[in-house]
Amino acid sequence: ILSFGRQWMRSMVDDQTADGAFGNTVPVIATFGDGAPGWGDAGVIVPWTAWMQYGDKAILEENWAAMQRWMDFIRTANPNFLRRNRTGANFADWLPAGSQTPNDLVATAYWALIARQMVDIAQALGKESDAQRYRELGTQIRAAFQKEFIKDDGTVGSGSQTSYVLALYMDLVADAQVPTVVDKLVKDIEAHDWHLTTGFLGTPFLLFTLADHDRTDVAYRLLLNETYPSWGYMLSKGATTWWERWNGDTGDPAMN
Repeated sequence: ILSFGRQWMRSMVDDQTADGAFGNTVPVIATFGDGAPGWGDAGVIVPWTAWMQYGDKAILEENWAAMQRWMDFIRTANPNFLRRNRTGANFADWLPAGSQTPNDLVATAYWALIARQMVDIAQALGKESDAQRYRELGTQIRAAFQKEFIKDDGTVGSGSQTSYVLALYMDLVADAQVPTVVDKLVKDIEAHDWHLTTGFLGTPFLLFTLADHDRTDVAYRLLLNETYPSWGYMLSKGATTWWERWNGDTGDPAMN
């Protein structure tokens, strides 16, 4: 699997544009434009994840220059540390289950995520000055995110589950507000009869966020649900892999 990841990253870097943009797919489909937040960010997320899983730094060393070009591409287009420019098709929190999260909130949160991962990668490669540069970038993104998206009462963005999950998981919430934000996330889950409403970019961090903030009770309740929308619902309908839509049995069959 690691060998596959290294080969796939070579293909991704081959398709990187001259100004540093990764695509949304490999090979790149030109109609999508620049890589969207979360999709193009795979150029950092995949090497970091492969390193975390297998402990092999070769995938980091091979792709370090390309990852830096991607980070520079985002930074140049978004000087105020809110990720709104050069975001391509910007699928945002693709196909959520009945919620809406601002595109720029999702994009900015993912920028914070890959900045944090770049700190880890730089340290692993012994590049301390680069680690400090990305650490400072993360601090600037965090400040901009708090000012733009977090209200005094702890409401984040649109108040969607994805808004709360990304803010918490990416460590974008001031320490004093964290308990309030966690409580608002849980209350929203409860308001949806203990179901999730997240899409592609919120769902991967949902259970981890709940567990990290001592709400494993809610995490297990979501995990073991068998009614729509849930993973258990897919299984109950005979799914053998995760559908693109939570309602893959009744939604657009072309996505399945």
